[in-house]
Amino acid sequence: MKYIHFKCLRDWLKNKVTSRVYDFMTLHVIKTLDCELCKTKFSDKVKIKNDMYDLVDFQKPASNYIVLEALVKEKNDQRLIFIIHFKNRTSFQVGRQNDSGNNLI
Repeated sequence: MKYIHFKCLRDWLKNKVTSRVYDFMTLHVIKTLDCELCKTKFSDKVKIKNDMYDLVDFQKPASNYIVLEALVKEKNDQRLIFIIHFKNRTSFQVGRQNDSGNNLI
């Protein structure tokens, strides 16, 4: 296969993403983005004509938000994308302490 519709590729790659929604955050777990036939890894962005597009697109919150990303090497480069929104907050504490966030996971 040499050519594929961009929308079709995006829809196919959505199957590699699982999402969990919390009160203040959405967690997206992305399995490796690679071709199932030849195992070549896809890049995060695709250039079509002169415009750049994200290969995997996430819904962005209407309120202010931050995005944190973690790469888990032990799970074949699985990526964790945390989209934390500040809808009803002015601050947010990140860390491993009991009082961080809302004990999200």
